[in-house]
Amino acid sequence: STGRRAVDFFEHGPPARSAVGIRASGSRSSRGLHCGTRSNSCGPGRSGLKHTRRRRRVMRAAMTARAALLALLCAAATDAISIASNPTAVYSTVTSKLRIQGDGFGDGDGTNLHLTFVPAIKATAYSVQVTGEKAISVLLKSGKQWPLPAGLSESTLYVTEVRSDMNADPTANLLDEPKAVATVVATPTVVKRDDRLLYMSASLKLLVNGSHFRPKKTQFTFDPPLFAGVDYEMTVKNAETAQLSLKTGRKWRSDGLPGPLKLKRIDTGAGPLRIDAKFGGVTVAEVQANLGGHGVTVETTSDKKYYQSASEIKIIGHGFNETAPANALRWGNKLQGRGTNYTVTKASTNALTLSLIAGSKWRPNAANLPGPLTLLAVNAGAGLVPVGATEAKKGRVVATIYADPSLRSDASRTIYRTLTHEIWLLGGGFVRGSTTVALVGEAPGGEPLKLRPYVDYLLSVFNATHARVALRDGRAWATTPGGTLKCVGLDTGAGPAPTVTEQMPRVLGKVAADATHESGAMLTPTASTQTLYETPALKRLKITGTSLCAKGFNGDASKVDVAFAPPLAAGVARVAKASSSEITLALEKDKKWPVGVLYVASITCGDAVKRTFADGSGVGVATVLWDPIVEAHPELRLYGAHSKRLVVRGSGFSPDGTSLTLEPTPQSQYEVVDASEWSVTLELKGDGAWVDPAKLEGNAKGVALKVTKLDTGAGEVRFKDVVVATVVAEPDGDICDDSCEWANDGVCDDGTGAPDQETYDQYRYGGFDDDWGGTYDDEPYYAGFYDDAYGELFDDYGALPACAEGTDCTDCQPLHGDASKTEVKTAECDNTCEFARDGFCDDSRTNGYCALGTDCQDCGPASAGNYSTYDDDEWWDDDEANWYWDDDYYDDDFDQRRFDDFYADDKKPKQDKTDDDGAVGYVRSTDPFATDDTDDSSGAALLVAALLLTAVALGACAACRIARGGRCKLRTKDGEKADLQTAWQEMTANPSAKKTNVPITPDHTFSGADGSHNA
Repeated sequence: STGRRAVDFFEHGPPARSAVGIRASGSRSSRGLHCGTRSNSCGPGRSGLKHTRRRRRVMRAAMTARAALLALLCAAATDAISIASNPTAVYSTVTSKLRIQGDGFGDGDGTNLHLTFVPAIKATAYSVQVTGEKAISVLLKSGKQWPLPAGLSESTLYVTEVRSDMNADPTANLLDEPKAVATVVATPTVVKRDDRLLYMSASLKLLVNGSHFRPKKTQFTFDPPLFAGVDYEMTVKNAETAQLSLKTGRKWRSDGLPGPLKLKRIDTGAGPLRIDAKFGGVTVAEVQANLGGHGVTVETTSDKKYYQSASEIKIIGHGFNETAPANALRWGNKLQGRGTNYTVTKASTNALTLSLIAGSKWRPNAANLPGPLTLLAVNAGAGLVPVGATEAKKGRVVATIYADPSLRSDASRTIYRTLTHEIWLLGGGFVRGSTTVALVGEAPGGEPLKLRPYVDYLLSVFNATHARVALRDGRAWATTPGGTLKCVGLDTGAGPAPTVTEQMPRVLGKVAADATHESGAMLTPTASTQTLYETPALKRLKITGTSLCAKGFNGDASKVDVAFAPPLAAGVARVAKASSSEITLALEKDKKWPVGVLYVASITCGDAVKRTFADGSGVGVATVLWDPIVEAHPELRLYGAHSKRLVVRGSGFSPDGTSLTLEPTPQSQYEVVDASEWSVTLELKGDGAWVDPAKLEGNAKGVALKVTKLDTGAGEVRFKDVVVATVVAEPDGDICDDSCEWANDGVCDDGTGAPDQETYDQYRYGGFDDDWGGTYDDEPYYAGFYDDAYGELFDDYGALPACAEGTDCTDCQPLHGDASKTEVKTAECDNTCEFARDGFCDDSRTNGYCALGTDCQDCGPASAGNYSTYDDDEWWDDDEANWYWDDDYYDDDFDQRRFDDFYADDKKPKQDKTDDDGAVGYVRSTDPFATDDTDDSSGAALLVAALLLTAVALGACAACRIARGGRCKLRTKDGEKADLQTAWQEMTANPSAKKTNVPITPDHTFSGADGSHNA
């Protein structure tokens, strides 16, 4: 109160008083103080003039102070209120209170405050309540709503002015700048669909229709409970549609009992809203038990191998229809049944036999074989049932298909019985590591010689069309010359080829007698036993035989000339030592032996006689291998034990056998599992480790893993300080295992593997995939572009993983172990995505809502693969013809739903009072068949139609009463009756509805004046 009197003094000045020396009315004596009219203060009398002058000086100083203080008070009043810019989400029509935080709202109750909003809100639409010095609440009055411009689903609400009646200037704006105080979002609605049918687990997708769904913001609460990410994955496809995809092994009703699936709450960002609270939620589908045909399962039988044109294949499983034609299958390629490519010829509960139609193939493109034949779904009479992980479109491999093998004949080829070292086989479908041939050398008048693999010859497959058969040293193609060498059997991995048999052999050449020189000189074939690198460190080429030099040869190497077929370049090698039984050649400095078999065509030694061998075609004396080279990759990091595989890159490796020695890893800890000319893949054995864990404890830099020795067949090659990886300590806890059903299949199935862009590009641009499509005339399945690989490749790019994270360790190992698949690289990225930093990767790598590299925190650099979530939007967009209820359209002919308004008061379900906690409001479901309330013409037309229908009905009713008496009835064939008056009441009570709630069925009949009439 003292402060207020001071303010009053400075605002109004000293008390008013009469002129000096004049007695004011009602004043005291002139000698005393006379009283002013506005206060009890009194001025001096005439005798106090001296004091009056002094008082005037004091008063002038006070007036000056007053002016300064008023200026300060005005300035303070202008900045007295501040608002925190922290927009709160509110629903446009449901949220009744908006809380605004700030400072300086004062002691008033809120009626003194006047706010100006943009977009505008009329002052009569709300009231303000002060809830504290730092907060006020804006209360929306009944029937009013927060402003949301037409056509927008959300908008920002600003406060631009705050005025107070308690301020010195009630019109002054106390807010320094406009502040955003709310995000107004359109109130969502959900369409009731109690006519929609879902099977408990066989239906894979559910569309929830409504309005104003918001990507990344929308959350559903179901009854019985279903949880996003556990039971289903949800994608908001647009503002009217949310798509739920059931996860493998889950059910649409968690209790497993048939019944309605109700959506109890929806939250699009402004808090949870109860939907149809008095009915316990809105029914979005009726869940039924799976039919018997929904229990179909299929076993993975990838070990069953067939050729492309195999007449039959067999599928093992359970739940098949015993009527063979009743089983329909859907594949990962464009294979079609029903007599197009195959026919189901035999069927039992546990097996199907498929017979190929003439001219068809199980997989058509031989260039990509061997490869899996993947079965995606089976229809045993109850609709298509997926047989693999639906999230990743991971089907079951029911067979491995090999290209049809072929082999050409070459009867014109001459094969010397022991001197011809190798012959080349030309054909198709050869597979490295699994191809075998059966060779027979026929002898005229004698027993044919059956050549034995590894004993008489070695077979090497170079590609699908070329293979080499090399005769081992000291062996022969036939027992005697004059016959032919035949191939009477060919198996590339799927069993004996039906086109190469003893009855249908392939002639590989004529076996001729060894051609010897007239001098008696002979060479010993040593191409199988003598192997050299291009630049051997110690080895020299040795040529052995008999009578290689003239009699009495003194060993002068300068008089020896060795000719090769094809010829060596000049200056590559020199004769180091020579005798009649052995000639040694040394490689010149900085020169290389040509890779392949070295054939000696002729030798001149000690005289002028050229001793030719095999009529000049030469005898194989050595096999030269590429010099092995190992690439250094110290940047490649491996965990000590969790990284199961290591791919050593380089060149000159041998697919037929490469051994490799590491340091410090003992050879007992790993094994070579694959080798090509460019790589060697090592894999840890059992509980092996690359480095002793004790050496990694506290070692932040890790331990260098080096290749010290390598042997591709021509002896050990030693390396020094070639680091192929750096081994680091294990992270805390177990990071992965191989518990995934599809573990160790060569494809990362748990979603943790980074995409291999090179391989992805090869798939995308025609490198490997064989069928490119696979659409069915009757039912397009899985959208078309499906390849025979899985995971992140092509159409699988960005898919949901088939298994839980960390359960496919070997295939997805946490650090690649392969330098060609780079670890996370530093790349430009930012967080400009609307949904950045929300814990989920939202850029294009997961088919998210934002551009690549715009959700850096959640997705990592643009080159990374450590996505924080997976989006399944690719999988179910185009499956409308396959999966249940996969459309956004509604058929009026099947409207059998009931509207809440039509429940009698005593029939309405009791409202659930136990589930209100946390709800910020209540909304009602909508009718998919309702017209737009704003379209007056539609309502008028419907009303006119109703009136016309009523007129006709009443006329018929009148005729009926005249003829027979009684009331006019709507009668069904089974004798059930419905009162037409009920239908009229429903239509007139709900003019926005397209139809009444009278069920419309094909067998209704109408009894009227003119008899019965089919409706």
